[in-house]
Amino acid sequence: MTDIPPAGARQRTALILDAALDLFATNGFATTSMPMIAERTGLEEEALRACFPSTRAIYRELFERYGPISAEVLRIDPAALGRRTPYEVLPELIDRMVADWSSHRARRFVTITGMAPAKDEDILSLDEAKWVTGQLFDVWQGRGLLRGDLSPEQLGWELFAPLWWLRTRLLRIGGDTERAHLAMRKHLSFFLTVTRPTS
Repeated sequence: MTDIPPAGARQRTALILDAALDLFATNGFATTSMPMIAERTGLEEEALRACFPSTRAIYRELFERYGPISAEVLRIDPAALGRRTPYEVLPELIDRMVADWSSHRARRFVTITGMAPAKDEDILSLDEAKWVTGQLFDVWQGRGLLRGDLSPEQLGWELFAPLWWLRTRLLRIGGDTERAHLAMRKHLSFFLTVTRPTS
C-alpha cells in the first residue's frame, strides 16, 4: 500500500467516511474491518486509527452526519419559530429534512442502518429531536395553537418517528424523492389535523 500525501483533516475524514460508507453498505458493518478501510483509502492503518480508533467510531461519525435527524436539520430556535405557526414552520422543516436525507451519502447510510449495531442511537437521536421540537411545541401549546392534552415531547415523537420510518423505506439508494416528500407531507398534514386544539 502506498502512502498518500498528507491532506487536510477535513479531506482525510471525508475520504475515510466515504470509503467506510461504501464498505459498510457493500459488506455489512460486522464484516468491514479497519484494514479494509485503510486499503480502500490508501492510508496506512495507523493513520486511519489516528483519525478513528475503530469501525464503531467511524459508524458513530456517519450516524451524526446522516442519522435520523441531523444536527443541521435541528437548527431550531423555539423563541423565534414560536412566533410563527406550526402550519408555517413544520412544512419548512419537512422540506429541509427531505433535502438533507436525499443526498447520496444520506441514502447510502440508510442502507447500512439495518446492518449496524446502533439501534439505541436511532432512539437517542429521535429522543433529541422530540426534546428540541418539544420546546417549540410547548410555545405553540402556550399560544393555543396545538392541543394541550399531550406533552410537547410526545408531540415531537409522534411527528418524527413516522418520518424516520418513511425515510428508511423510501429514501434509500434508488428511492423516489418526490414520493418520499409526498408521504412525509401527508404525515405532517395528518399530524397537524390531530394536534389541532379542540375548542
